[in-house]
Amino acid sequence: MEYAESKASQLKKAMSITHNVYSNFLMMRRSEKDFFTDFDATQVDDHAYYANDISQEIQNINALKVRTVESAKLLPEIENALKKYVESFAQLVKLQTSLGINPNHGDYGKLRQAAHQIEHFLSQNHQESQLNHLLNLRRIEKDFMLYPSEDKLAEFEALFKAFDEINIHTNYALAPLSSYIEAKKAYYSHFRDFSQKTLKMGLNDTTGLFGTLSQQADHLEQLIEVLVDSFVKLSNTTENKVRQEAKILSFVFPILVFLLAFLPFLSLLSQRSKEPVL
Repeated sequence: MEYAESKASQLKKAMSITHNVYSNFLMMRRSEKDFFTDFDATQVDDHAYYANDISQEIQNINALKVRTVESAKLLPEIENALKKYVESFAQLVKLQTSLGINPNHGDYGKLRQAAHQIEHFLSQNHQESQLNHLLNLRRIEKDFMLYPSEDKLAEFEALFKAFDEINIHTNYALAPLSSYIEAKKAYYSHFRDFSQKTLKMGLNDTTGLFGTLSQQADHLEQLIEVLVDSFVKLSNTTENKVRQEAKILSFVFPILVFLLAFLPFLSLLSQRSKEPVL
């Protein structure tokens, strides 16, 4: 009973740790996506922080000395998959940095600046419909950064063409139309420069480093999910066993108490039965 309770307690801790591992993995992927949409170096630090947390949590699981059938094999596999995923992310960061991509300067900085100029102009002139078109353009822009492909580029081209052909009425006292036209040209030009450089470097959502990173992340997630599930199942099984043992004990214990209390009376009866009859 005590052994089962101790094991159940250890399994609960392990189960909690595996949930932390999965949460940290999701935060890693969030940092990855944030970096490729904003190119903020702090996201690289966050990515490394969550990776280190996962490594530490795996050590914590090993320290508990509780195992599932799957965990003995999975833990080393997760460590190896994590290492490969982190290395691929570092390679992509290095490549993107070599492109001069930065949220404030370089191709991406110029792209953002032009987009903000367009947004400011449309807001000043209360062009709600055009603002919605711009939001859709920026969504595809971000999608391309996360999943670079010719399809995303073609989607951007088609939507920008429709956006560019819409005539708007402006308040010249607020801003001249020429500044809006120049901002649109700059936005399109910088996106083309950025996207072409990205594709020429072999950065694609299904092939090259982007594809490799995505596949490695998916594989790592699958391993973690199996690990979490294995501890949940074993923990539930062990807890059920503890409850069953407790039920049996609650039934047997009163009987034992009664028998122990009745023993002196039985002993007395035994002694009297041995006395000679007069």
